[in-house]
Amino acid sequence: MVACDLDWGGIVKVLPSIIASITALFIYSRWSSQKGSEVIANEAKNLIIKVASLQSLQCEIFKILNDSKGSIFPDDKLIQFKEVKEEVSDSMNFLGFALKKDKALSQLPSMVLADAMLFIRDIERYKNSEKDLNSKFHMIDSSNALTLTEILLDYAMYKKRYLKRIFSFFRINFLKIKYRISSD
Repeated sequence: MVACDLDWGGIVKVLPSIIASITALFIYSRWSSQKGSEVIANEAKNLIIKVASLQSLQCEIFKILNDSKGSIFPDDKLIQFKEVKEEVSDSMNFLGFALKKDKALSQLPSMVLADAMLFIRDIERYKNSEKDLNSKFHMIDSSNALTLTEILLDYAMYKKRYLKRIFSFFRINFLKIKYRISSD
């Protein structure tokens, strides 16, 4: 019985510290995950607005060109379009890195950006008299932009969350142990 002899007085003194440390670690983990979700939600919301702005600017540029039959070139709108495209690119890069595990976000942002870059190329060709106003101009595919917006809306509305958990290692090992015990 000597092997089971424990100093309960010492354990009782240390136990509150251990419980407080575990509680603090748990609260920090929850706060960190919540803060990460908030950052992702804000970036997703801003990206939705920027993609809509990109589409709107694209339509304005094309409308000005068509209404003026090419006599007026909207340089200011094209500059604004390029600036918004760069902001969209930066936001998409950030979300792409932050949400690596979301396979739905792997292709759509690239497709929307590629469409925007092709639109810029076509407009600049027109400006340099290499392309006719009656020829086909590449536009951002509205179905890709809509699908991207729907995916991002889930993050913006906290329907999908950014998950970073400190306890995931312990949870996975606990589930392995639990599975081994229940399968025996």
